[in-house]
Order: sequence, then C-alpha cells, then structure tokens
Amino acid sequence: MRAAMDAATPLTRRHEPDESHGYGVPMGENELNLGELLRTLWRRRWIVVGTMLLLTGLTVLVVVQLTPRYVATTRVMIDARQQRVVNIENVVSGVNPDAAMVESEVEVLTSRTLASRVVDELKLDEDPEFNPKLKPADSVWSSLRPSAWLPQSWLALLSPADRQKQPLGAVDQKDLDRAAVIDAFLSRLTVKPVGRSFVMDISFVSQDPFKAARIANKVADLYLVSQLEAKFEATARANAWLSDRLKTLREQVEASERAVVAYRKKYNIADTEKNDVSSQQVSELNTQLTMARADRAAAEARLSQVRDLVNRGGADSAAQVLQSALIQNLRGQEAELQRKLSELLTRYGERHPRIVNARAEIADLRNSIAREVRKIVQNLENEVEVAKARENALQKDLQGLKAESNDSRSAEIGLSQLQREAEANRTLYETFLNRFKETSEQQDIQQPDARVISRADVPLAPSYPRKTLIVGLAFGASLLLGIALVVLVERLDNGFRTGEQIRLAAGLATLALVPTQGGGRRRARPDRVLIDKPASQFAESMRTLLAGVLLSDIDEPPRSVLVTSSVPGEGKTVTSLSLARVAALGGKRTLLVDCDVRRPTMSKLVHPVDADPRQSLPGLTDVLTDRAKLHEAVFVDPATGLHVLLSGSRVPNPQDLLQSKTFGRILEQLVEAYELVVLDSAPVLAVADPLILGALADRTVFVTQWEKTPRQVALAALRQLVQAKAHLAGVVLSQVNVRRHSKYGFGDYGYYYGRYREYYQE
Repeated sequence: MRAAMDAATPLTRRHEPDESHGYGVPMGENELNLGELLRTLWRRRWIVVGTMLLLTGLTVLVVVQLTPRYVATTRVMIDARQQRVVNIENVVSGVNPDAAMVESEVEVLTSRTLASRVVDELKLDEDPEFNPKLKPADSVWSSLRPSAWLPQSWLALLSPADRQKQPLGAVDQKDLDRAAVIDAFLSRLTVKPVGRSFVMDISFVSQDPFKAARIANKVADLYLVSQLEAKFEATARANAWLSDRLKTLREQVEASERAVVAYRKKYNIADTEKNDVSSQQVSELNTQLTMARADRAAAEARLSQVRDLVNRGGADSAAQVLQSALIQNLRGQEAELQRKLSELLTRYGERHPRIVNARAEIADLRNSIAREVRKIVQNLENEVEVAKARENALQKDLQGLKAESNDSRSAEIGLSQLQREAEANRTLYETFLNRFKETSEQQDIQQPDARVISRADVPLAPSYPRKTLIVGLAFGASLLLGIALVVLVERLDNGFRTGEQIRLAAGLATLALVPTQGGGRRRARPDRVLIDKPASQFAESMRTLLAGVLLSDIDEPPRSVLVTSSVPGEGKTVTSLSLARVAALGGKRTLLVDCDVRRPTMSKLVHPVDADPRQSLPGLTDVLTDRAKLHEAVFVDPATGLHVLLSGSRVPNPQDLLQSKTFGRILEQLVEAYELVVLDSAPVLAVADPLILGALADRTVFVTQWEKTPRQVALAALRQLVQAKAHLAGVVLSQVNVRRHSKYGFGDYGYYYGRYREYYQE
C-alpha cells in the first residue's frame, strides 16, 4: 500500500493541468517537440485546410473584382542654371534650389489651380473615372452599399442633420461637381522629391495605362508653362508700371530744367562753368594767408628754441649758431687758446704773466661769441614780427574780397540747388528708361526654372492590385491563422488524452486506455465485449488494467479494488464489471460488489439466469440491514463464473451504512473469501460514498473519460480521494477513440492499439 500512497503524493503539491502543452509535450523538457507539433497539425489538418481555402478563396474573389491601376511617372528637375542671351537682369529672379524651395514646388504641382488646368486641358470632367456622376452603378460592390437597397425614407432618417440641407442651385451644384472631379484627380496624383536632390517625381494612378502616362506628362508640361506665364505676367506688370512712372519722371525733368533757365534770367547769371575773378582772388589770398601763417609759426618756433637754449646755456647747439661762420671761427680760436693754456700750465704757475694773458684772451673770445648769439636772437625776433605783419595784411585783404563776393555767391547757391534737382530728375528718368527697354526685351527670351528629364512611359503592368503578392500573403496569413486556430483549439481542449498528461498533472500512472466500442447499429454492448470478443482491444485493455492493479504492490498484491470516477457517464461501472470478469476468466476467485446504492446500474448489465431483470434482487443494502443473508445475495455470472453482489434495495442513509462496522466486517470477510474484490462506487464529486470506500479498499482505480472530462474536474476528484486517505493505484482513460488516438502519435500503448489492429479480433 505504500506504493499507492507514494503514487498519490504529487497531488498534494498542487500539480496544475497547464504544466504541459495542449498537445501533450511537457514544458519541463524545455524543448520543442517538432514531431508532436506536426502530428497535432495533421490531426487538426482540416482546420488549417479550411481556413486556408476560405481566406485564400475570399482573397482571390476580392482581387479578381478589384480594378487594376497603373502608375506612370514623369521626372522633373529644378534647374538653377539660367541661359543668358543678353546680360539683362530678370524681373522674376530664378529659384535658388534648396529643400524649402523643392517642397514649395511640390505644393505648386499639387495645387488645385494646376489640377484645374489639367482637368480642362484633358476634359477629365467628362471621364467616368474622375466624375462620380458618370460612373456606372451596376457593379457588385455598389449593390453591397446600403444606399442601393435601403428605402430613401430610411436613408433620410439615418442621414445626419447637417446633410439635410436645402437643394443647391445650378451654379453651386456645378461648382461642387467640379470640386469633386478635382479632388478625384488630386487623390491619384503624387509628387515627391527624389532623395536630397532637386529632382521631383510626378506620379499619376489611373485605370488606363495610356491615360496615366498622358496625364503625368501633361502635369509636367503645364507646370513648366505656368512658370513661364508667371514670368510673362510679372514682366508685363513691370512694363506697365514703368511706362506710367516714366511719364511722370519726364514731366518732372522738364519742369526742373525750366526752373533753372528762369532763375538764370532773373539774376543775370552767365552760363559758364569757370570761376569769376573775385573767386580766383579769394582762392589765391587764402593760399597766401595759409603760407604766411606757416612762415610765422616757423619763425616763432625757431625763436623759442634759441631762447630756451640761451637760457639753459646751450646756445652753441642751436641751428642758427651752428650756421654762423663768425661764431664758428671764434670757437676755433677759443679752442686753440685752450690748448696753449694747457701747455703753459704744464710749465708755469697760475700767476705767470703768460698764463694770465692766455686766460684774458679766452675771456674776450667768449664775450665776442655771446654778442654774436644775441644778434642772432634779435634777427629771429625781427623775422617773427615781419611774418606777423604780412599775415595781418593778407587777412585784411581776404576779408575785403569776401565781402565783395558774398552778394554774387548767394545767387549762385540757389542756382546750384536747382541744377542738382534737375540733374537728379534726369538721372532717375534715364535709369527707368533703360530698365523699361530691358524688361520689354525680356518678354521674348523667358525660360522656366525647371525642365523635364524623363517623360512618363506607358506602364506595362498594373501597380495595383499585385495579385500574386496579395494572394501569396493571404495564403501565408491563412496558414498562420489556421495554425493559430489549431493551437487555440488544443488549448481549449481541457480533457486528458494521454498517460503523460496525467502523469504531469496528477503524478499518477495510467493503468489502461480502454477503447470505445464505436457507434451506430453495429455498436457492441460494452459489458458483453469481453465475453463476445475476448481477443479484442477492449479485452486486452482490461487485462492490462488487471495487471497494473496487481503489480501496484508486488509484495502484497491488493485483494480489494475500488473503481470510481469524478462524474457520472465516464464508464466506471463497465470498467468495474469488465475488470472483475477478466480476473474471473483468468482463474481468480473474484467478487464484484455494486456499492453505488444511490444510482444502481449494475443490475442492468449482469443478473442471475433465472431472475427477472425488472425484479429487485437482494443486494448489499439488504445484507447490511439484515434483510438478506450474504450467501443469498451473491450470485454467479454464468458467462464468466464471476461472483456478483448487487447494490440491493434503496435506503435513505447509504452513507451511514458504508461507514458502519457491519460493512467493514463484511468487507473483511469478502477479502478473506475471494482473491479479488472489485467495488463499484458512485462518482467522487457526486456523493461522499467513494471517499469512505477509498479508505477501506487496498487500491483505488480512478476512471476518467478520454478527451471529455475536464482536467480540473478530474484533479478535484483525485484531491478529495487523496485527502480521504485513498490508496490510488492509477488512472484509467475510458472510451478512447483508438483511431484518433493513434493519429496523435503520443507513443503510449494506445498508439499501438490503433497502429497494429491485426493483433486483435474485433
């Protein structure tokens, strides 16, 4: 029994069902089992195939209905290199290509003004592709719009209040129709710069490839024409303005020249450009006065310098002194006397007559030099006085001449002002006249600021829809969606399919996979399969179950086995009967006890030969209530030799009976009398009876329906059994669809049931 307890222990550690993938690959293995995934996809292949066929078919249907569209592209470059036939400045300067200018030109190309001109040139308002009113309304998509089949009264109710306006006039409606045509045109026009260059691509989309190329080229042509027209209009406006301005300037020049002539006549001023005599004299006196002032300043400077040197005793260095020959001669004589005095002093004393005479001569020479210096200073003072007198005389003469010429100069000032005004008017007039001639010549040599470098060719293939790409993408998307649906279905499939899933979720071994017996009229009774087809898959699964139960404890093989399930309808009763019969057929003295006293069904499957199935037979409850003896209630199954004890009569308190000491004593007697006692119990989640029986039985076999019973339900029932101290031997997967299970490829023996059917006789 310790092995059974060990097998049940993982349930106390809360094994959750999501510890494995929906297709049975344990997440604990940390690897993607590609084979399992492929088998799952193959098992659910019709989901993938159906999704792919549906979505791809719908996509093909939609793509076939779509109208093909063609794109034609004209390439235009903004060119700042202007050809100058003559060196004349333009009225409208050429563009300076930069990013902002390119964006501005893109806006010009996509403007409604240019679009309107293209519409008019090509008469696109008469084309159904651009005029919504000319489009036919008998297409498949138009019939799907609500407006095609809803009554007008309903549409009026569904329309917003702002759309329920008064009818428009003929002019307003025409403007709206034209605006709709222009909007349709602009929606198909695309203009974008090419990288960081000054090139723009003008692309147009149309249902007709020839129309697309024609419109793209026409947009580029009209764009260049609009540039020329803008320059022509600017030049014409400039010429008109210059013409009016020249007329006004001409009148101003004539008036200013007449004013000059009248002024000359009034003040009797000769028409000469030379200065008169008085003006020349004033000019000469100004020159002489300037020179006199310079001579006086020079004389004063020389006098001041000599005086300073004389006062400091350094008059010998003055320029006038150095230039005097007399003084230089006296200086030479002084130097000679000094030399002689030096020689005499070497031979005589200070009071020697010759020494005294020499000193006297030197003193006389120095006095002579001082007198000469004073004469030089006196001469300089005289020169300063003479210069001042000459300056004063010139200043007086200049003032007299100025007084005489003031009267004539005042008249000339007025004349000069008139002459300057007349000259300015004449210059301005000549400037405007030259510019007028230049702008008049420009009208014949204007050129646009852009040029077409690549005209649009007729596209050979549509740009939309790309049928191959769209269908391919739809095919791939539908494949992915189909795989996702398969994964979702597997996730939503909450039942157990394999023993591996049970092991990961509950920590229990799977004792057997009991196959279902098919359906329809040929469906065999499950309780009779073991007897009628002893070599069938079902019979083999029962023998596998018996072996698993007996081997759950090799040292002490179980003598009493409880068979239960979580909910009704999982095949618990058939499993109990088949397990007991296979044990009996194997030579074991076996007893089957129907402990499901609340909802007994065993009597419908097995009963004595001479008994009426509709008659209530004595059973377990009768024995427990002393209404029948044990040997009277037990009968033998004639087909297998199995001893059977039915549930008996209904009682109000079955749980008390099962908990009684009488039942425990009877169970001990039965275990002693039989080699194997199989107890068929009620479902765990329905009543508490199996919890009581689980604590009494040596082993408990838990039956759960393959793929149908939710995992949470089965695990909840198993937890209750563990808490009730039941000794779990393992789990039985009942009603297994062997054909489907074999396709799963789970690797358990249920897989080989489906693969090697030739080993069985169905």
